Amino acid sequence: MHNPTLLLQVHCSDGWDRTAQITSLAQLLLDPRCRTRRGFCQLVAKDWLSFGHKFGERYGFARNKPGNDRETSPIFTQFLDCCWQLVRLQPSRFEFNGQFLLEVNQDLAVEISFLAHSMLPLAGIQHACQRGTCAYTCSLCFVGNALFPQVHFAVTGQQHGTFLGNCEREREELRLAGTTTSAWLPLLTSEIGMNPAFEPLDDVIAPDSVLSSGGARLWVDMYRPHF
Repeated sequence: MHNPTLLLQVHCSDGWDRTAQITSLAQLLLDPRCRTRRGFCQLVAKDWLSFGHKFGERYGFARNKPGNDRETSPIFTQFLDCCWQLVRLQPSRFEFNGQFLLEVNQDLAVEISFLAHSMLPLAGIQHACQRGTCAYTCSLCFVGNALFPQVHFAVTGQQHGTFLGNCEREREELRLAGTTTSAWLPLLTSEIGMNPAFEPLDDVIAPDSVLSSGGARLWVDMYRPHF
């Protein structure tokens, strides 16, 4: 893939789940700009938000589709897990560390909690936890409650709107630009997740070098934060 004279098309059945995962991870390996904090945020904004990853359906708060829990799947959280594995194995190649990725996922958890428990009822849309059929096992409550209980129950009115909706059109219809803040602003205007061991090299991370560094591990800070 590391050949500037070749073009590569990546597409699965729909193009907003596995495609976003594969292309984003490939760009992390190929483009050192994506391994900076600003570059990573731009990568997510481009390959996930602008290209239409259905955050609404995948995390259980899709508009006009109440009860469509079969569509839920933490695809984006899987991507963050893969990023953490790369950061762990090649720490000097990334400007950010695992804490930065946790902050990104926490922003997502805050937003879906806020939308389901505050904004959706106003629009006449119910999530499983409001229908009494969730029992905290759905994707929304798993991410929002099991992983970040302190966030799930402490949501204020000044929330980010970056990850809400299934596409740019829905975010425009919800008028999020005027009623919410950007998730990228606090990430990029503070020292959150800065990696002191970062070496800004203009190079490519070869997949075989990653594999030779070791295997995958459980991201304890993500999946078992209280242990």
